[in-house]
Amino acid sequence: MQAIIDFFTQKYAFLLFMALEILCINLIVQNNSYQRASALNSTNAISGNLLEKTNGVKHYFHLKETNDSLVQENARLMAQLAMVHNQLFGLEEPDFCEDSELALKKTVLLDTLFSRRQQKPMYYFIGAQVINKSTLKLNNTITINKGIKDGVHPEMGVISKQGVVGVVKDVSENFSLIIPIIHKSLRVGTKLQSNGLIGSLRWDLKNPAYAVVDDIPKHEHISVGDTVLTSGYSSFFPPNVMIGVVEGWVLAEGSNFYQIKIKLATDFSRLDYVYVIDDKRRPEQKVLEYKAKNE
Repeated sequence: MQAIIDFFTQKYAFLLFMALEILCINLIVQNNSYQRASALNSTNAISGNLLEKTNGVKHYFHLKETNDSLVQENARLMAQLAMVHNQLFGLEEPDFCEDSELALKKTVLLDTLFSRRQQKPMYYFIGAQVINKSTLKLNNTITINKGIKDGVHPEMGVISKQGVVGVVKDVSENFSLIIPIIHKSLRVGTKLQSNGLIGSLRWDLKNPAYAVVDDIPKHEHISVGDTVLTSGYSSFFPPNVMIGVVEGWVLAEGSNFYQIKIKLATDFSRLDYVYVIDDKRRPEQKVLEYKAKNE
């Protein structure tokens, strides 16, 4: 207590001066409209800056929740887009189709698309965050933070917002291990967008940014810049998912097939979020094919 009394005794003149200064400033502001407006504007600017900084800090600490929410929303929209794409696929008719027949089909299809009936998409997408990955090994893997409890199972295809990522290999309750297309043993069915030629994708084992498409016959025409998509013949991926772009090709001596070098669309070095594809028809397809194989 004595220390407090000594402080005020020693600083009495300074404290009195500050109190009088504050009183004078208050009287000037209260009794002059111009000074009052200026003070109000300054106060608002200072408080606005403080609020902006505070909100920025709060936003930073909520980035994870925001990203997770956006990933789930993207997954929902991707499912709807896949459903609409499959329904619109029927609009592509051969040239010999009569105009009236095509018009009728379009009318029926559009009526179905915009009807109020609930339609279930064939593909669902489970958004997940990448929590571990390797890109410089022969047997690269990716770990995500979704597992059995989230509906993830082995042999599900995985894509990113850029393109194909890989296939789920193993799952636990909360995590999944993905074999990416930059793995020495993974093969993916492909097609060229320009002419629909079917091929098979494999990693070149050298650079995580490039891969090779095989099985395109040498008499076919290949163009640099052509887009490489999923063929749809694999049970892992829907058709027409982006894989990469043709950068060149070689024809080995004595071979009848090109080796096409492609630049992969997915940047694995910056891969943060992915979408696991849940094809609701896949179990039925597997049962049917297994039955045919063992007859």
